Amino acid sequence: MWRKLRSKTFFGCKFFRQYGIGEYIADFCCPEHKLVIEIDGGQHYSDAGSEYDKSRENYMNSMAIRTIRLSNLDILQNVDGVLSQIEEEIRSN
Repeated sequence: MWRKLRSKTFFGCKFFRQYGIGEYIADFCCPEHKLVIEIDGGQHYSDAGSEYDKSRENYMNSMAIRTIRLSNLDILQNVDGVLSQIEEEIRSN
């Protein structure tokens, strides 16, 4: 995923990897578009993981930052679809 987003190669947007926002660290962040991309592995589907993710997303929303949640499986099996989803979110801003 990082290869696709780095060095302003994705629609000229500057993404950062492991970007600190308050007490949280976003997997990927584009501050210009106030967009966070989270890559979810299996731990995110547990009760504790879901609660943590909900708190994190509420915090991001309170700062007017949108969050896209993607599964590892989606990225591995359909990276073009994932990139289209990110593009759509950027263009809608």
